[in-house]
Amino acid sequence: MPIPRRLLAVLAASALLGLVATTPDPTTAASCAGNSHTMKLSGGGVAPGRGTTATKFTFSVTYTDNSSCVPDRIVAIVVGLRTIDLSYVSGGLQSGATFARTVTLPVGSWSYRFEASSGSGAGRRQAKLTNVSPAKVIVAKATAAPTAKPVATAVPTPRRTPAPTKAPPSPRASKAPPPTPADATPAPSPTSTPLPTVAASRATIAPAHTQPNSGPPIPVLKLVVAGISTIGGLLLFAALSSRWLRPAPGVGLAPLPRRRRDDPPAGPEPPR
Repeated sequence: MPIPRRLLAVLAASALLGLVATTPDPTTAASCAGNSHTMKLSGGGVAPGRGTTATKFTFSVTYTDNSSCVPDRIVAIVVGLRTIDLSYVSGGLQSGATFARTVTLPVGSWSYRFEASSGSGAGRRQAKLTNVSPAKVIVAKATAAPTAKPVATAVPTPRRTPAPTKAPPSPRASKAPPPTPADATPAPSPTSTPLPTVAASRATIAPAHTQPNSGPPIPVLKLVVAGISTIGGLLLFAALSSRWLRPAPGVGLAPLPRRRRDDPPAGPEPPR
């Protein structure tokens, strides 16, 4: 027996309504307070993994929640040191949101982990992440920053004087300078100096004895002595001449006849 078309349409509508009624509502099925609420942590780590006390270390982790529930607690725990609260950075809660925080750490080798919690009632969830990279963060003591060295000013380099191609001639020994007039006067030799003599004088004059640094200078004294010797010699010569030329007693000399202007020239004396 054929089924009327109107009945088929009713059955189809009824089946469609039953399918819609049996399909769970996602907004009601996954709620922060329901048992279907799930959340997790992934991709936790720190950058950089090694530094000094002056280095800024960033702890970050990815938080995912199927109900887009905002975590009421998400932290990074440095074991034995401190707990660091993380803040939202970017991304969606269902697809994965990044939470991070930047801090400085003291000297040491520190291990760390991440923890989070969200939901309420039957949907209260907590998550812990210990599989992190790197496993530890190494912090060393900061060294003092090197002081800036003063910039040295460029000192101009002196130019080198080119070496001469030929060696300069060595200085020759200069000839002795010509003798000065005082040096040119030859020293008197004992044989060349004439001895003073007094003409026609038989008397010898004893040299005057002089003492150094007494009386008149030697040249003046010599002149005085020579003058006295000359005068004495002349007086002695005159006395001797007058004695030798005096006529002998008893011998008369005939007077010479005086000639007149009108007398004839005297002829040769007649022979005897």
